[in-house]
Amino acid sequence: SEPVAPRTEAVAAYDGDRLEVDPLGRVELQLPGSGADTDWEGALIAGEEKRPLPVGSTLDSRHGRFYWRLGPGYRGEYELEFTNRATGATHRVTVEVHGKPL
Repeated sequence: SEPVAPRTEAVAAYDGDRLEVDPLGRVELQLPGSGADTDWEGALIAGEEKRPLPVGSTLDSRHGRFYWRLGPGYRGEYELEFTNRATGATHRVTVEVHGKPL
C-alpha cells in the first residue's frame, strides 16, 4: 500500500515533503499509524550523517507526533527523517525556515 503522508498543523505551507515555516514558528507533524505497530524515531540529516533532532523539538514515538518550536537562529533548510522501528517505514520531511533575520 502507498505510504500516507504526515498531517501537519500550525505551519505556513505544506507541500508533500516540504514545509515552509516562519522564524520562531512551530511545526507539528502527525506521522501515519498508531498503536502497537508504532515506534517512531527521528533524526536530523546533515549530508549523509544522522544527528539528533533539533533543539526545541520533541517526538512522541508511540503516537507519531512531532513538535518543533523554532528558536532564534534557525534559518535555511533542515531535513528530518522519521523511521518506524516496528515496521521499517521511513518518511523524510524538509523544513524550510524563511523570513527576515531577527
